[in-house]
Amino acid sequence: MNYYGPFLTLLFSAIGFHILLIKYFPQNKRFWKKVDYAWVSLGIIGIFGASFSLQKEYVAATNPLHKYSLNFAYDEYVESIRDQKKYFLDKDGFDYNKFEDKQQVKKFLEAGKFYDSLLDLSILYKDKILVKEEFAYVDSLSTYQSVFLDKIDDKYIIDNFKFVDFSFIRIKEEAKEIKAAEEKAARGSFNWMLLFISPYLFALAISIRITKVTAELKEIS
Repeated sequence: MNYYGPFLTLLFSAIGFHILLIKYFPQNKRFWKKVDYAWVSLGIIGIFGASFSLQKEYVAATNPLHKYSLNFAYDEYVESIRDQKKYFLDKDGFDYNKFEDKQQVKKFLEAGKFYDSLLDLSILYKDKILVKEEFAYVDSLSTYQSVFLDKIDDKYIIDNFKFVDFSFIRIKEEAKEIKAAEEKAARGSFNWMLLFISPYLFALAISIRITKVTAELKEIS
């Protein structure tokens, strides 16, 4: 965008309006009353364009923060899954030979296998989610987790899953923010048109208003 364009538009349009509407073709009060609608309308349209511009700047400023938070949350998520896998499957976790309740052993081993497969999925989807921003894979992870939790009735396993779920909730929130921000930034062509022409609309509105004030002062004098 030419940043001098709106100022030049203001200057030349003000000069042009003064020459045409004051010097060569002076107008009556009725005309200048109608002119109020013109400059106010241009100003209102310009405000919409300015609002879209501010929104675009806000998205540009905050999106990197959301992406950083998403990366951080995802690393925490993967690490928490790895910890749970070790907790239920590795020898440093439970000594299943000492368990009398074989049904409990079966449930814990199922939990360990779930975390093992979830870890593989989370690593597989990492670049797709963080680099390519294909957030449908976040939904896939959510569905996979839900299927497991729906068939588990063990309170201990469910409570332990909260350590994983805490990071995953943050992933979903940050992904949602990034997606919403990018959708706002990619609005239709009409919004982009307003973005670029709003400074010129403000310039025309101001020049019309200046011309009207000049005409009123000339009439008074």
